[in-house]
Amino acid sequence: MAFDREDALKKAEKLLRLGRLDAAIVEYQRIVDEVPNDWKTLNALGDLYLRANQTPRAVSLFERIAQHLAAEGFDARAQAFYKRILKVAPDNQRALEALADLAIRQGILVEARGHLVALSQARQAQGDARGAAEALLRVNTLDPTDFSSRREAARTAAQSGNTDLAARELVAIAADFAADQKHAEAIDVLQEAIAILPDDEALKERVIENAISARLFDPLRASLKNGADCLTLSDRLLGVGWPEGASLALDEAVRLSPDSSEGRTRAARLRYEQGDYAGAWDHLSAIGQIEDPEVQRLAFVSALRTGRGDDAVERLRRLLDHEQVNEEDAGALIAANRPLDAALWAPVELLVDRLAQRRNLATAVAQLRGFLDGCPSHVPALTKRVELLVDEGSEHELIDAQAQLAEAYLQAGSGAEARIIAEDLVSRSPGDDSRRDLLRRALILVGEPDPENAVTAFAGQIAALSTSLDDDGFTEQPPKPVESVASPVWEAPAAQAVKKADVEARGLFELGPGAIDLSSILGESEPSAPSERGNLDAEAPEIDLTEVLRELKPPPANVTGAKKGLKMPDQPERSNLDEVFRDFRDEVSRQTAADEAEQHYKVALTYREMGMLDDAVRELELAARAPRLRFEAASQLARLIRDRGDVPSAIDWFERAAEAPAPTPEAGRALLYELGQALESCGEVARALAVYLELQADAGEYADLKPRIERLSRVQTES
Repeated sequence: MAFDREDALKKAEKLLRLGRLDAAIVEYQRIVDEVPNDWKTLNALGDLYLRANQTPRAVSLFERIAQHLAAEGFDARAQAFYKRILKVAPDNQRALEALADLAIRQGILVEARGHLVALSQARQAQGDARGAAEALLRVNTLDPTDFSSRREAARTAAQSGNTDLAARELVAIAADFAADQKHAEAIDVLQEAIAILPDDEALKERVIENAISARLFDPLRASLKNGADCLTLSDRLLGVGWPEGASLALDEAVRLSPDSSEGRTRAARLRYEQGDYAGAWDHLSAIGQIEDPEVQRLAFVSALRTGRGDDAVERLRRLLDHEQVNEEDAGALIAANRPLDAALWAPVELLVDRLAQRRNLATAVAQLRGFLDGCPSHVPALTKRVELLVDEGSEHELIDAQAQLAEAYLQAGSGAEARIIAEDLVSRSPGDDSRRDLLRRALILVGEPDPENAVTAFAGQIAALSTSLDDDGFTEQPPKPVESVASPVWEAPAAQAVKKADVEARGLFELGPGAIDLSSILGESEPSAPSERGNLDAEAPEIDLTEVLRELKPPPANVTGAKKGLKMPDQPERSNLDEVFRDFRDEVSRQTAADEAEQHYKVALTYREMGMLDDAVRELELAARAPRLRFEAASQLARLIRDRGDVPSAIDWFERAAEAPAPTPEAGRALLYELGQALESCGEVARALAVYLELQADAGEYADLKPRIERLSRVQTES
């Protein structure tokens, strides 16, 4: 039989009117059981329970209704029912807490504070200290921005024994600080939480995270117990992009484990990468013997960068002696640290000496040149450069090096040394004003009373000697030399310089069989002083050189000349000494030019390996002038210019190389292929296609030649 609600309500009201309260309650209860959501009947039943002094049952019904209303969003009506509960049960904790929640939701913080205080008191009265503290904590956290009150509430909770609650609130406060990028404040709060729960690893991790975010290392230091912890933290800090913090962690590793070579090595590497070469050296120098070649190189470069010449040379010697680095790589390391100062001459000198021992003179000279860029007046380096250039035979650079050395001696006040070099320079080119000025300044330093006239006299005597041997100015009667106007102090050195120049000029080449010995033809006279030279010249007998030359017999075939491998003409039957000298100079010029080109090429390769590309370009341009080296030099130059982005200029050099004979067919094909690529990249389709077709005719299937030809053919057809 279906339940009739209306009939049941009438029956309950009838019983109520008859004063039968208990029977009416039973009937209302039956209705509520049948219709649980009959909120009006529930309210009426709650009132009947109150009339019947059944307060707990009334409170339960009112709470049920209030929860429903709050869930439906009827906060005010829900509050009314909770307040009805408090009228009959003032210490009802659920009602107090619910009213506080509703007030907070409505933003009525004053009312919420009152309910929470009452809740705390109710719990305290029941002996629930933890609950009371929790309620009080909520009182102090009603305003989320009032961090001071929130922290005080957390302390109160901790004092009452509710440590978990206190820690949770402190973590929440720290999270709010971190959200506002206030990481230092967050760390301070978290450290207070750690004081409450010292074994909580999660709290310690939160401190580390905030310290990393704020780039604060001091809070991290507390988490480091040993060297291993420091190394782990260093890796983590590097991973988040904080190398400075990682370096501090490695410093802690060294402090905690001073004998750990791993900690010092890693600290040195990081300092080196950060450009802190002094810090890197401090760690590396404390390690002692280093076996790792890479670490040894770090120590060498750190010593270079910090101006520790003695330490740098010692590290370099170990690297070279143990073959942990070759001379070329060591040179690159030194070159990367330019410009160098005078304190670093020792390692440069060691490297230069090792290169010279291997006869790698071009690279040795290049190293000296690089050092002198930073120390242009360094006398030991300039002296070494002159010595190597003499061995290398690079006359043009040797003259410049001598002039630079003389200038350095002058700046150092060493007039005697500067004078000797200047005399040699002037003897080679008496008319060069810059060389004469060097000599004049040197004479001033040594106290020459009339330096101008002394220089003029010396240059005049050298010029006179040169004229007597020159093919354009030769006469049967030797010219009268310029008389010296110098003081007696100058005469003896001048005469010695003339003699030296004469001897060097005559001793430049070793005479082979059948060669013409001009000394035997012209005779030899060694004047003791310029003033005596004129008398000797005046008394010299006249010689008919034409007759003498006609009496000479032809020399044997394949006669080898001087120590440079120079050849004298096969048939020197000349009627004129001019023609003999002219043939001789032509042969010297050809072979000297070839030697110089080869030296330029070697120096260019050294420059390229050292990354000195502008210098490499200049040397390759000089080397490419020699037909024998044109292919190699021009092709190398083309590639270097191409890699620097100047493709049109590279094409020009590729074409020059292509005009010269290739050393091998494969080298020629590779050059054509690169020329085609360069033309193609510049949009010169027709020229690139022509080069590719020529290469295909010679080499057939070469690299990706076929698809390139097909593609360019289509492009040309479409255009």
